[in-house]
Amino acid sequence: MPRFDQVCVLLILILSLVIDVHSYDGLCSNLSGAALHDVVSNFTDTDVNAVDEDSPNERSFHFFAQLVDIGLESHCNATLRNLGSSSTVETLVLISDGAFERASAKFNLTLEQMSENPRFVCDVLQSSVIYGSLDLRSRSDGDELETASTIMNTVRVEITQNVNIRKMRIFSDFSTIFADVFATDMVLCPQLRGAFISELLIPLTATFVFPSVLVIAQTLPALSISAEAFLATETLRNTFETNEYNLPNSGASSVRDCTFNESHHGFRGYFIPSNQAWKRFFLKTHLTKEEVFADQFFLLSVLLYGETQLFGAQAPVSLASYLSTSFTQDELLRPTGASSILSTLPGQIEVGTLRLDVDIAAIRSRFIKVTAPRVASRRFENAAVVVVSDILSCTGVVHVTDDVLIPPTLTAFRQLSLRNELSIFTEMLRAPVNSEILLELDTPTESNIFVDSVVFAPTDYAIRLMLNYVGWTLVDLFQPHRANLLQQFVTYHIMSTRTAQGTPERIDFRVGLGPDVHRIATRLNYPILSKSDANRFTGTSVAKTINVLSRRHSPTKFKLFQSRVTLQGRLNTAKFIERDVLSTNGVFGIIDSALIPPTDEFRMSLYDRVLRTTTLRVFREITSTLGLERELIVHGFGEGDSTVFAPNDKAWLLTLAELMMTGEEAMNHATAVLYDIIMLMVSSRQIATNDVESEFYDPWQSKDARHGDVLTSVLSTYTTVR
Repeated sequence: MPRFDQVCVLLILILSLVIDVHSYDGLCSNLSGAALHDVVSNFTDTDVNAVDEDSPNERSFHFFAQLVDIGLESHCNATLRNLGSSSTVETLVLISDGAFERASAKFNLTLEQMSENPRFVCDVLQSSVIYGSLDLRSRSDGDELETASTIMNTVRVEITQNVNIRKMRIFSDFSTIFADVFATDMVLCPQLRGAFISELLIPLTATFVFPSVLVIAQTLPALSISAEAFLATETLRNTFETNEYNLPNSGASSVRDCTFNESHHGFRGYFIPSNQAWKRFFLKTHLTKEEVFADQFFLLSVLLYGETQLFGAQAPVSLASYLSTSFTQDELLRPTGASSILSTLPGQIEVGTLRLDVDIAAIRSRFIKVTAPRVASRRFENAAVVVVSDILSCTGVVHVTDDVLIPPTLTAFRQLSLRNELSIFTEMLRAPVNSEILLELDTPTESNIFVDSVVFAPTDYAIRLMLNYVGWTLVDLFQPHRANLLQQFVTYHIMSTRTAQGTPERIDFRVGLGPDVHRIATRLNYPILSKSDANRFTGTSVAKTINVLSRRHSPTKFKLFQSRVTLQGRLNTAKFIERDVLSTNGVFGIIDSALIPPTDEFRMSLYDRVLRTTTLRVFREITSTLGLERELIVHGFGEGDSTVFAPNDKAWLLTLAELMMTGEEAMNHATAVLYDIIMLMVSSRQIATNDVESEFYDPWQSKDARHGDVLTSVLSTYTTVR
């Protein structure tokens, strides 16, 4: 080729480049949706056609071009006008019409509704401006690029290599969506490149496109129990939010109508239990679903305990602050309802903060563990692990957990009140005479200034049997003038764990983990019994004790050693139906028998039992004639307990018949014989009762009898009739 021709060709090429550059410059300086569409339409890059040849919507961006025109008239005008003006390369990612249609279907919003929200439009456009190139040849896996958005301010690059195919995806720490990248070689301006992405990286400020928490719970099958809980407590929640946050009582709570937002009380982090988490909760607390759902106050407190805000935040924070990628190690969160509904004693209980344990080794998938203040003991960790994270709602970010965080409201008293089989004992606790004990049992350990106690609660059936045995009715027991009886009964079933040396506090107390015989003082206080003054109590008020008896045995060779634990009261024993049931102020147990308080008011002396036994009328008359009422009233004939083998009326009639005497003759002329008969049938243990530490005498009982047992009669110790 002649030199002149070569020069001409070179000039033509330079001229064409100048023309192209000027045309590109014209796009950036005179940006519009139509101009952007015309320029991009001229590209025939095979990558564009490779997006999806069968779906034109995946290769078109008409709606994105419309958003550009809207953005030029809004507050993001400066961002769009400055495209391509930087000294470094920028990339404008074009979102396909198909991506917008999928987002529209997902959030049940029309494209028109999306375009009518200027903030949403600007967030989409600003997050679409990336500072840097997305050229496959210059990017590496894991690269992080800045955007023009203040919300979704960074995107990450993920590159995969499959044989000869190299693919690129981008994602953001502030979104849960991945977007495939195509056609990265489009030159829109000298410093501006274009690229197609397959999905909309939804800005977190676009809360109007996110569903409510209730919709999320109802949509996910694994959250069906939580959805029931939201619906069951909605009326109470609405009242609570009206009082707590001064929200209008619209009839729908925040979990349904998206009440909370960035400008109104801030967003939340929702840690919602899965169905499996609820099942673990029911098993751990020994409660049924029906019992928990019957108490709306408690159920709402469980839900609110997992609805959190950043601890110490002075102003509402953005939605992005509650994403898993935003959490840092040892992040502190506080329950949002702490000031009222989570406090059983408002103003006196400060609800502890939640702590987040985050494994920051992974970028996309973090191990998040939420830890709340412990309940019952160090043995029970009050924690939950996030199994599904970063589900966006209009009021916050939802994280699904594998366990239920137990709120401070699950006190021992609330545990008792939730159970129908303990309704009588619960009513006894509510009596005015037991108000101090009730306050103690309804105060969580973290704020409890009272003596730690453990409750062994008898069932309704057990209480009715006990009352029938002692000759009382429920009506009798709840009479105002018999309030002392009610107090004695309740306090005899509450153990003061910190009164005995070496006894663990309530928070660490476990039935059956101690020695085989574990003596514990109850809250039953009364003066020391004086044997010298017929059934009178004198001296310093002392606490009555009971024994926890543990008998370890192996029922079969195929089972591990098990422990059978019983309670030994002064007058009777009880077995555990449930033991070591946790609450926020220790543990409690459920027993199958009501322990009878050994007090004068309950009239459980030998004399009282004889008096109330209809078949012992003759025995009662004889002992009265002989002047033995005193011995029967003073709990025995010796210094310790007595066992009396009392002949019934039929036996006395047969004996008198053998003696060929009438009852009147025997009473007048054979008192010595009658006395000897009675004394011969009384056995007594010679153990002093004034020693408080020796309150258990283990009197002989028929159920403990063994062949060949020898009992010492008291006949030899009584020589005169008194």
